[in-house]
Amino acid sequence: MRRVRRQEALTVARQVVRPTTARGAMTAVRAVVVMAAIAAAPQATARAQARRPAAVSSTAAAPVATLPTGWKARLDPQEEKAGRTLADVKVEGDSAALHVTGGPAATLWNPADTASAAFTVWGSFTQRRASTPPGSYGPFIGGTSLDGKEYNYLYCAVFGNGVFSVKHRFGGELHTLVERKASGAIRRADASGKASNAISWSVDQSNVSCLINGTAVATFPRALVIGPGKLESTDGIFGIHIDRDVDVRIAEFGRRRR
Repeated sequence: MRRVRRQEALTVARQVVRPTTARGAMTAVRAVVVMAAIAAAPQATARAQARRPAAVSSTAAAPVATLPTGWKARLDPQEEKAGRTLADVKVEGDSAALHVTGGPAATLWNPADTASAAFTVWGSFTQRRASTPPGSYGPFIGGTSLDGKEYNYLYCAVFGNGVFSVKHRFGGELHTLVERKASGAIRRADASGKASNAISWSVDQSNVSCLINGTAVATFPRALVIGPGKLESTDGIFGIHIDRDVDVRIAEFGRRRR
């Protein structure tokens, strides 16, 4: 079709009346040039379209974590900066028996799991192998805005080498209340890297305590952990925080009223 149109244009150009004056000659030349440009236009357009890069779809599916029904996850900020995605998070089972099979440091929760007033959040955490460097795991309480920019919670975490930490997550900030403190209450990992510890939070009207195997290893006045830049309340969602490359089973995780 394009070849036919070009031929037609050239034919028309040839049929221009031969000029009898210099001005007529210039007019004829311009007519030929215009006709030739019209004939070449479709081919130029086709070449430009062929060179144009293919459009990139903006509807590509976001990476999704492997999680039990109802559970959610978000990566720690340093993992996002390192290029890790939720596709690297793998958790199997349910609240009665969860299994985290290694991956990036992350926050895990079920929006239906909430606690308020006086309560205990408890779970049996069994580390299945050692990680290098030693990673931690444990429960958090007071969770708010967990899907938002200023997600907020307080967690107590045990390391397989016999130490624990208590930290407060507030968006991109991480506030340390206790930093890797040794405790005789912690069962250290054996030669195979395995260790089992019951880790819990106990909250009453006055105090907030982290307990490991039934022993309170850190206690804070409730008023100390609530306020601007701190927890909004000890009421809220509870869940689990895990460090990078942790392989751990969590049994009977849940809330117990005091």
